Amino acid sequence: MTGEVVQGYRRPNGEVGIRNVLLVLPVAQCANELAVRCASGIDGAFPLLTTQPCAHLGEDNEAAKNCLIGWGRNPNAAAVLVLGIGCDAIAADEVADAVRETGKPVTCLTLDRCESWERVVGSGRCWLIDQARAVRGMVREAVDIADLTLGIKCGGSDATSALAGNPAIGGVVDRWIDAGGTVVFSETTELIGAEHLLMARAASENVRDDIENVVTATIERIEATGVDPRGTQPTPGNIRGGLTTLEEKSLGGVLKTGTRPIRSVFPWGGRPMGPGLHLMDCPANVPQLLLGWAAAGAQCLLFSVGGGLPARIPSLIGTNVGGIPLLPIVKILSNPRELDARAYFDIYAGGVLEGTETMDGVGDRIWQKTLATASGEHTWLERYPLQGIQMWELLVRGPTV
Repeated sequence: MTGEVVQGYRRPNGEVGIRNVLLVLPVAQCANELAVRCASGIDGAFPLLTTQPCAHLGEDNEAAKNCLIGWGRNPNAAAVLVLGIGCDAIAADEVADAVRETGKPVTCLTLDRCESWERVVGSGRCWLIDQARAVRGMVREAVDIADLTLGIKCGGSDATSALAGNPAIGGVVDRWIDAGGTVVFSETTELIGAEHLLMARAASENVRDDIENVVTATIERIEATGVDPRGTQPTPGNIRGGLTTLEEKSLGGVLKTGTRPIRSVFPWGGRPMGPGLHLMDCPANVPQLLLGWAAAGAQCLLFSVGGGLPARIPSLIGTNVGGIPLLPIVKILSNPRELDARAYFDIYAGGVLEGTETMDGVGDRIWQKTLATASGEHTWLERYPLQGIQMWELLVRGPTV
């Protein structure tokens, strides 16, 4: 042990989980109902349903496959049930085999091999019940935070985001990296206008070029549709909160990345190689971002909210029916005008603006809450009851058939 210690679950491949999720993973939307029926009523079972069809091509199928494997390999997944129909564009066996390399329990069931819907459901439920018993016997042990990866995000941004929550997270990011940990940020569309600041922090010329290239490619993809990205950002909610330009929003957003060098840029569905700070290339669409962080192996997410109407949505972030069990989320509120919404958050950072707390004080509370979350303390969103089953939207660049 070289740094701060938390209590986690050591996996067979040496990685560390902070939750024990029984992940039920359909490789295509045709198997979503199977996943729901297999998981129904079993403690700890989470069916991760997606929009993956047979109509995606090339890089989109490859990215989806990488994500499926990444979710299964995420250290917070204690065991994984992979489900397919048998005629899926992504082979269930290939996903299961890749996840099985971690040494965690994995089984794969498909309709064509089991021959009937009922047999898939019956076999899947029996296996999950056995895994639920095994998980109950797992004991946390002391692990180093150098074994943990954080995701960082901001949303509902307003004029207070850059003055409280985002810079407080930035301090935590620096501290986390200095302790040997890994941090992943994203939202490429919301780096436009501030990319030069990130390029100046690139750990190498190659990384500098990668940052410039992904931002340029994002601008070009948007402009190819006949839309100016600076005309779609900031959003109406951001403008209502006092932000006036995309550049202003981006400058506030990059504050949460801290000050440490950026070690790499990697695609959605990929995973960072080594500790430090990394950029995942993905649009700002929240469901896609959450899936990307989970596939990248992040065990926890820090989410900064400015205020306004988004802050008043109890289940906010992204799903609006609840969280994603594979990725616990620490929610941070900045705007003192949203005091009625404070109950929906883990950390209130508005004291910085009220003059009742220092930035370092807020950062230390975020740090302590993150360590407690890693050791098993539930976040507010984890305590919030799921209001329905979420269908998660995959990133698609097109074309489709």
